[in-house]
Amino acid sequence: MKILENKKAQERLQHVISHYSSGWINKPERKDFLCNRIVLKEDNFYTCFRSLQGYCDLKLIYDWFHNPDVNAVRHLCYNYSKLFYVCSQPPYSYYDCEELFAYENMAWEGVWFLLSNHVPLIKEYAKLDQLFGKQSNNPNSPDFYTKQFFVALRGDWKELKQRCETILANPPKSGRGKQYMLDHKFYLGLANGDVQGMQKVIDKLLEPKVMGRRKSYESGYTKDLICTPVLLYLKLALYHGYELQVDNPYIPNEWLPMTPLDEYVDEFDFMKNYKI
Repeated sequence: MKILENKKAQERLQHVISHYSSGWINKPERKDFLCNRIVLKEDNFYTCFRSLQGYCDLKLIYDWFHNPDVNAVRHLCYNYSKLFYVCSQPPYSYYDCEELFAYENMAWEGVWFLLSNHVPLIKEYAKLDQLFGKQSNNPNSPDFYTKQFFVALRGDWKELKQRCETILANPPKSGRGKQYMLDHKFYLGLANGDVQGMQKVIDKLLEPKVMGRRKSYESGYTKDLICTPVLLYLKLALYHGYELQVDNPYIPNEWLPMTPLDEYVDEFDFMKNYKI
């Protein structure tokens, strides 16, 4: 574990500590309240799911920087991911709709599934793009970038290569899609099994200026402490058997191996009714 000693990282860590110490995370009655509203399917059940995921996010970062334990990381990532899965199942079926908007954060959320090393959950998440609308096939839409992750996660290399070649040959001239050209080069490298090509993109994404432009991708707890986009791609590559080299304080190398836990335990009782 590398220690981040710069001012922004220390300020962010103090932010994490203040939230952790505020008592929210340590109050069983608060977690019970959220779980009960989910069980009863109250009108704000989705917000309750997200709050419990926020608990996993906060606890993971706090624990890692105070008492690092990679198995605890995988446990919390599993629970974050399974909360997403449960929310997608009856009676909640939150994502059942004719056309799901392919927001970019749906790709970034994949890092939780990959960090859990729980293959059934990873494979389940890989199906999410089946709900996306036609904009996810439009190279001029940022939705196109989102779908790239799911095509890559499934290992559909022919489709991924075709999509990458299409957008790289005619990049968007405006809109958010412009900022993802590096990402498409990574996906092309992955589709071709080009380790050197993927490595070049990873090195570029870890340059301070590029990292700075992507801080908006982070949560309020990971910002200035973790580089989620690079972590996502490193895990994705390793999931498919490609190991890339990184020596950077914003990437906990201990998180990278795909070793599953001996046992995955549901953090909240209502989750136990959902097997995967």
